[in-house]
Amino acid sequence: MSPAQARGLIILTLSASLAAYLLGNARVGLWDRDEPRYAQASRQMLHSGDWVTPWYLNAWRAKKPPLVYWCQAASMAIFGDSGAAARFPSAVAIELTAMLIAVGLWRTAGAARAAWTVLIFCTSALVIMAAKMSITDGIQLLWIVICQICLCRMRNDDMRKTPTPIATAVIFWISLGLGLLTKGMIPLVLIAAMLALAILEVGPRWKERAAWLDAIRWWRRTRPVIGIPIAAAVVAPWVVLVHIRSPGFLTALAGEARGHSIEAAESHGGFPGYHTLLLAGTFFPWILLVPAAAVSAFQNRHRPEIRLAIAGFIGPWIVMESLGTRLPHYVLPAFAPLAFLTANALQRAIDGDAKNLINRPRLLLMGTFILSLFIIAFAVAPWILAEYFHQIPVVPLVASSTIFFAIPACLVRLAASRRVAGVAMILGLGMLCGFVTIYALFIPAAPYLQVSGLVADSLYAHGYDPSQGDVAMIDYKEPSLAFNLHGHAYEADDRDLVSMADRASPRWAITTSRDWDSLPPAVRSRLLVVSQSVGLFYNGSSHTVRIFVVRPGA
Repeated sequence: MSPAQARGLIILTLSASLAAYLLGNARVGLWDRDEPRYAQASRQMLHSGDWVTPWYLNAWRAKKPPLVYWCQAASMAIFGDSGAAARFPSAVAIELTAMLIAVGLWRTAGAARAAWTVLIFCTSALVIMAAKMSITDGIQLLWIVICQICLCRMRNDDMRKTPTPIATAVIFWISLGLGLLTKGMIPLVLIAAMLALAILEVGPRWKERAAWLDAIRWWRRTRPVIGIPIAAAVVAPWVVLVHIRSPGFLTALAGEARGHSIEAAESHGGFPGYHTLLLAGTFFPWILLVPAAAVSAFQNRHRPEIRLAIAGFIGPWIVMESLGTRLPHYVLPAFAPLAFLTANALQRAIDGDAKNLINRPRLLLMGTFILSLFIIAFAVAPWILAEYFHQIPVVPLVASSTIFFAIPACLVRLAASRRVAGVAMILGLGMLCGFVTIYALFIPAAPYLQVSGLVADSLYAHGYDPSQGDVAMIDYKEPSLAFNLHGHAYEADDRDLVSMADRASPRWAITTSRDWDSLPPAVRSRLLVVSQSVGLFYNGSSHTVRIFVVRPGA
């Protein structure tokens, strides 16, 4: 691949990925629990004018530091009070991260590897989801990659025996400080990567003190004497203000961090190897090339850039596998190094490396065929869902099926003719097309996948007004519903339904058919179900849920 071709591929990837990250965001409701919680806390920050202490409904949001809320609230101030505005900073952060990867690798690893790395990074499933969700991880990744690039510069300068500009250290520590204001995990991620690199470089000389000292000699280039005060200066103003305005907030924040590291928060646990097993989904579709990437990385571990990437992947991965709370997006900091290792294996195959697994026709064709079966499943699954819920949006279904059937056909044909670069292009750009089709066409036409929006629309259609009081969420306590109600909701239990039957307060409540059927007949007789909504509940174990909007009876 010539520099001109590499530049063209990078521009195409960045343009197509940004479009995929943004399209459909305004038409698809906020997912899971965390996304609406972040968005609602940011909305409350914007409307209250309190930019120091994050709040969610009527309680502190002492889950993360404030930077993600600042970014989302600023976006809402510019683009309007919506879920799409809350998601915008994540898309921008991932796009900026990809640009930095392109610039950094162009200089150190060459144009071709830079282009393939950007394509693989931008089109892997977890990165796309991080870019399309209003959570911390996309913004946190930006600071981590900046720090990783600075560390790579320091390490390379040390190998060449050339001085490292002080600006590199300053940028490193400022980014670390911003990372602390975003999520707080960044020092652990970076230290793990640096230790992993030291272990790789010491190798069989692990008993020799001189070998360890030589392996960590370059660490002094981070200039901690001037760097730690810089990072502290970034974080300290908020720390002081929040301690003055909300005593106890920092203690609660530290308690949350400690709890996440020791035990499974909100049942988000997992077994050892959880993230490794999920890699087939989070790194989809590039999981096809991971075996070749692993073998190639081992064979070329003596190369400085490969060794740095191995450390950048293994260090954070081990840390995330060690935490008590395990969520798929926790391993996002390892994805830039993983993308580079995969790109390196891909380019070596294109260059004709006979030892590369990708250049073994039977393995490539078999892997492509297996991957194609999973892609075909994406074509079939929406039809099954539509049939189950008796709502069949024909045009979106046909469009998504066409994309997901065309991709495997192209992949198998290209693999059979040993056109490795063509397979990679279809994998990446096909992934973006598939996401756009699902996100911009199918999901907006499938209301059963956005049941909280249905319930909120039903409430407003039946005359709900915030002046009547907040809505009691009983047995369906989804943060996405609270966001759709602009925060006019609170978590409750059956006692609120009894109170509604006795005293007509609260005026509105949300519950499920399961909870409704468990109520005494005398209570149900004094309540009125004004609407029912049926959809897929996907927090925890996925199942169908029927949700009732309840008012006091006549």
